[in-house]
Amino acid sequence: MIEKPSIYHAGTWTGPDRGWIVADLTAFSALSGEDALGRLTNRSSGTGFSSTSNRQISAWTDELVFLHREVDKLVQHAPEARDWTLILEYEIPRRQKRIDVVLLAETVIFSIELKLGASRYERADLWQAEDYALDLRDFHLASHGRPVIPLLVATNAQTLDEPLPCADLAVHCVGEIGLAERIVNLAGQHSRPRLPRLDPRAWDASPYRPTPSIIQATQQLFSTHTVANLSHTYADNLDATVAAIDEAVRTAQSRRQHTICFVTGVPGAGKTLAGLAAVHAGSTTNSEDVRGAYLSGNGPLVKVLREAVARDAASRSGRLRDARRRTEALIQNVHEFLEEYGVKQPELAPDEDIVIFDEAQRAWHAKKLAARHSSVDASEPELMLSIMSRRPGWSVVVALIGGGQEIHSGEAGLEEWGRALSATTQPWRVVASPEALAGGESVASHSLFEGAPPSHTELVEAPSMHLSVSVRSPRAR
Repeated sequence: MIEKPSIYHAGTWTGPDRGWIVADLTAFSALSGEDALGRLTNRSSGTGFSSTSNRQISAWTDELVFLHREVDKLVQHAPEARDWTLILEYEIPRRQKRIDVVLLAETVIFSIELKLGASRYERADLWQAEDYALDLRDFHLASHGRPVIPLLVATNAQTLDEPLPCADLAVHCVGEIGLAERIVNLAGQHSRPRLPRLDPRAWDASPYRPTPSIIQATQQLFSTHTVANLSHTYADNLDATVAAIDEAVRTAQSRRQHTICFVTGVPGAGKTLAGLAAVHAGSTTNSEDVRGAYLSGNGPLVKVLREAVARDAASRSGRLRDARRRTEALIQNVHEFLEEYGVKQPELAPDEDIVIFDEAQRAWHAKKLAARHSSVDASEPELMLSIMSRRPGWSVVVALIGGGQEIHSGEAGLEEWGRALSATTQPWRVVASPEALAGGESVASHSLFEGAPPSHTELVEAPSMHLSVSVRSPRAR
């Protein structure tokens, strides 16, 4: 029998290695502060930043001193804790968040937010501690059905006897004195002996997977809206475009095919609104098990859309914070999606059957992507086709294509999607507007294929995939 290593780090086992330091408590106690700091700094350099700030290095140094002291106390109180696993800077899959500390205590998960030097439990910090725990509970497959306990540690504050209620979970507020005792007591209270012990490797590598309750809540976001109500638009064929996308989804389902739709439109025609509506229309087609997501590389747009949909949902029913969490499952960053399944877990199929890629002409070419991920030799269109082809049976990609704007550095253009379709060996059904195929004015004369389409694709020209009327002028009037 091969004994498991007591500390895991990049290169020692297969997996995305999300935690920047993953160690059982015995190994962490033996790990020097200098070595631990070096690991954190090295991982930080791989996030796209050329250097780590002195302020961050100082914060990690203080945090490591604190954690070493508390780990020693924890093992003294409960010798069995030496086999528990400590994870620092855990990257929550596809959530663009990192948890300061996660502690896997046999069958119990502690999500710990550290505020060194803080003398009060601020409301914003309480929400943050709860939010991380909810992310694990609702979106992290290996945490489903497990006790997830949020802890807020303010080292200069007094430990509170009772947890403070937040929107959904109660947060345990602990100062430096009494932290080890509180963790041991909570681990005993919430232990689930009938559950298998948490495997740190499997937990660290666990994929993003929304719980059924989150999926149901997300599907209800638009349940009381028609396309017209959602968009307040007067485009003459928005309904027809959404219906055409929904028909493509139905066909993909029935034929068990992988399909990509190219939707074009004049500036301001409502491509984003059509994409959002299509997520709802497609995600409720025939089965509640069908899931969709709207993806965009435009960070500010993602934030605005999430907030708009959340406020609308909250105005009709429920709390704004709950609605915001649901919109995060519906509206996501496309680069995070591609990184998750194209870089970190290149063999894993995503949870979604349908994805909307907004401003798809701005997807990165291979050189741009390689500058961020040296292990990747593919463009974002190639990655997206590869990722969605892993979905068992069928999948649909809806590429929303704009034009008339300068292509920034690294953005490959519409033609890159044609090259990706030509290069793949996976048969794809391509449903595209005439503008995308012929290089019309709305796509600044760019066209999908530079020559004849590849023989392994089924090409369908669909006029309804083009939005011909701008809605901005009527709305302004």
